[in-house]
Amino acid sequence: MHIAFLTTEYPCKASVKTGGIGTTIRNQAALLLQSKVKVSVLLWTKHAFDDYEEDGVSIYCVTQANGGGVLSILRQQRDLGRKVSALCREHSIDLVETNDWEGNTAFAGIDVPVVLRFGGANLLFGKLLNKKVPLALGILERLAVHRADAYVGVSEQSYNVSERIFHFNKSKPSTIIYNPVDLDRVASFCGKARPGKRIVFYGTLVEKKGVLLIPKVFNEVVRRHPDATLTMIGKDTNYMGGSMKAHIEAMFSSEARARVRIISHLAYDDLLRAVANHDICLLPSYAETFGLVLLEGMALKKAVVCSDIEPFMEIARDGIDCIHCHSGDSAAFTKAVLEVIEVPGRYLSLAEEASKRAFVKFAPRKLAQQHIDFYNQVLEKCRKS
Repeated sequence: MHIAFLTTEYPCKASVKTGGIGTTIRNQAALLLQSKVKVSVLLWTKHAFDDYEEDGVSIYCVTQANGGGVLSILRQQRDLGRKVSALCREHSIDLVETNDWEGNTAFAGIDVPVVLRFGGANLLFGKLLNKKVPLALGILERLAVHRADAYVGVSEQSYNVSERIFHFNKSKPSTIIYNPVDLDRVASFCGKARPGKRIVFYGTLVEKKGVLLIPKVFNEVVRRHPDATLTMIGKDTNYMGGSMKAHIEAMFSSEARARVRIISHLAYDDLLRAVANHDICLLPSYAETFGLVLLEGMALKKAVVCSDIEPFMEIARDGIDCIHCHSGDSAAFTKAVLEVIEVPGRYLSLAEEASKRAFVKFAPRKLAQQHIDFYNQVLEKCRKS
């Protein structure tokens, strides 16, 4: 079997940007390769590069056509479909998987079966955050969903919300498979769990991640524990016409500000190494489709304090593997962080149980086999139709 991932981001030397989608694809590719599945990445980019192989994955450049406007989007996507279909014929690719974000395959017309992964559509986050999505963007995402051949939800929430938004054809193959995480790679950075007061947040500095709540929490923690520290790791974004990083920095008290570091985006291994050097993961997100950051923190044997959004609750049990707090409730988050710091044995109990839970519920080989079984189901269904 030869599977290709069509994406605009992937963590490799040819990519100028990457995020959660790219990290997920890399993890999935690594697990499929271990299961003897051939894997390619079709990187749709404006920056041309020569095709090459990296870590066993063939990476092919699919250049984006220039231009803007509705007609240009149509032309770009049809051009994408032609190039991807040609690569599929040339390299005997059986199936293409892509994501729902921005509806890039709405007009592509790819010649092999397309599996669409529900994990980050603008319409999905618009629903979760009660925000409007531009009409044209919503139409593209809806068309891409309806023209796909099969669907994968990365969590029960992402699947159920996507079903309500898109009303996709249930006669097509569909399932829920959690995003795979290379837990062995994550755990290789893990040391012995030890109680401490080093707090870390990691993720894009954007409002939906709950970053505006973090200064309120840390200001109170520092009042009780002046030796506590906070590190925030993530790419800066625009906020109210300025920098989100600058806005966050202005929210800290003078006492707290001296104990805070904000670091820009790190390469994945450097990120894991940095998180491993902290004690408490603070993750107050308002909306996620999966809990990658939560799962990484659990695998690294950290005490995790996170919001009570559905994907996080699917992954970790409140009071056993983590402490859940209501989204936006800074007092609850403050209380939880102080509990981890001050209650004897609390840190070690959470950290140890979190690590066990991560490796049992998200065993990489099990998730890899679930993907392979589903791909075979899709191929069999498409052969018969």
